[in-house]
Amino acid sequence: MDSHEHNVLRFTVDEVDRTRQVLKGLSIPFTETEVLVADLRNQPGELAHVCEILGAEHINIEYAYCSSGSRNGKTVGIFKVSNTAKAIKVLGEAPNNSMRRRLQQRPLRNRQSYQPPVRR
Repeated sequence: MDSHEHNVLRFTVDEVDRTRQVLKGLSIPFTETEVLVADLRNQPGELAHVCEILGAEHINIEYAYCSSGSRNGKTVGIFKVSNTAKAIKVLGEAPNNSMRRRLQQRPLRNRQSYQPPVRR
């Protein structure tokens, strides 16, 4: 994200404590934010589908970004949401939640649904 005062680089890490030490050692100002990390199928409309599910449950998305792809046809979605615990439950990250099955079995959308209406 770009601004006149400073730039922002957002990233997720596996080793939070080690990353914190490195950034402090380099005197780089930083903040930590809780985000939701979700495995998504790497196909058109998957991000839109997750946004629809969260929106239907009145979970606001402040920002989201995805990896360009990873192994086994999956990609990783990063979501900053208004209620992380509820989002995890809704998306099926909690054990025995049927939403995860529905999320994975969702058919592809009709490509026309993404096209803007033609004005004459």
